[in-house]
Amino acid sequence: MKKKDYTIPLLFTLLLASGMNAGAQTPFWTETFNNGCLSGCSANGVNTGNGAWSIDNSGGCNDAFANVWYVSCAENGNAVGACGTGCGAAPTLHIGSTTLGDLGASYDAGYLSGPCPSGSGTWTNTRAVSPLISTVGKSGISVSFNYLMFGEAPMNDYGWVDYSTNGGATWTNLVYPAQTSCCGGPCNSFLQGMWGNYTSGVLPSAANNINNFRLRFGWINDDDASGNDPSFAISNLQVRYLVLLPVELLDFTAQYSEEENVVNIAWSTATETNNSYYTVERSPDGAGFSVLATVKGAGNSSVTRYYTAVDPSPYGGTSYYRLKQTDFDGNSVVYNPVAVTVTKTSVITVYPNPAGSFININYYAPSQGSASTLSIIDYTGRILTSQPLLSVNQGTNTCHINTSRLAAGIYILRLETAGGLTIFSRFAKQ
Repeated sequence: MKKKDYTIPLLFTLLLASGMNAGAQTPFWTETFNNGCLSGCSANGVNTGNGAWSIDNSGGCNDAFANVWYVSCAENGNAVGACGTGCGAAPTLHIGSTTLGDLGASYDAGYLSGPCPSGSGTWTNTRAVSPLISTVGKSGISVSFNYLMFGEAPMNDYGWVDYSTNGGATWTNLVYPAQTSCCGGPCNSFLQGMWGNYTSGVLPSAANNINNFRLRFGWINDDDASGNDPSFAISNLQVRYLVLLPVELLDFTAQYSEEENVVNIAWSTATETNNSYYTVERSPDGAGFSVLATVKGAGNSSVTRYYTAVDPSPYGGTSYYRLKQTDFDGNSVVYNPVAVTVTKTSVITVYPNPAGSFININYYAPSQGSASTLSIIDYTGRILTSQPLLSVNQGTNTCHINTSRLAAGIYILRLETAGGLTIFSRFAKQ
């Protein structure tokens, strides 16, 4: 079974407290539009493995030089926030023109040729219709896609999206997407569009568990010779469903105890299904996380469960803790981290303890470049080694000490800071 990882915010706990099941939206149908075409390929009949797309022009007037739907990489499907480009490796569904051909998401806005049909205008009312999509066995259906669109606001040259739950017999509007921005300034037909994303909420239950769900993308042009590129381009089209998470998390907290110099982590669950174990992870910067502890889950439970873990050697300053849940199938959920601030500056931690051939020492420095002196003292008070330390970072720093020549026993670690503070810690040598 393919393993899946979800990242969800702890705000889901508010939903849980309200009696709602938390879940993750998971794609089950994806259209890449990857037909291998460089330019000029009609969207009608395109089939990338999901079934054939079709064009429906029956909803309104299409003049002699109407805009048309293409599928090609003349407009490449780029990441959200990226500028439009020509051919890469990601074809898109997009509106081009009859007069100019397929230049990507670039259209002919018209000639003021008169009412449609004029015989010489660009009046357009066209729809690209998806193949049938099966949602059998799935619920909580939603739709997501990346897109470019500008045209002419508000309702002259524009795109929209509909969905159908009966194979296309009737349609319901999903969205009139907002205009996307252009790179380098206002859209003026000379600047590239900037890719955006639309993700719907959960559709009505009529979209659940059916074999004839469809989507269609529409475009209208009123032939008024006014409007700016980009026209309308779509990539990375996904239909998703709601996967209920195996754990209903009620809370997750991490609190620093100055008296004990530890961080106490606690969480509780309302229900658990197929839950194998939890992993508590920590990070000094909120970016790179390492494993702190692994705690066995309850498997299946419908009563409130309480869990705890302790960080005996917390980072100085502000650090981050997060929870990862893994079920018996190997699928996992990562919850957003919580921040903890260690306000006590007289903190040093030693590990491993007992030590072998070396020890690591975490210590707090109030500023970068501050000087300290580190000494190892035996129980008779004799200083065995002493060395200067120059902090690399403001906050937590780490140094490594060779202890291979120390005899087995108990030792005192002394840190003298430039500010006159002296801190002691004890460690054992095996």
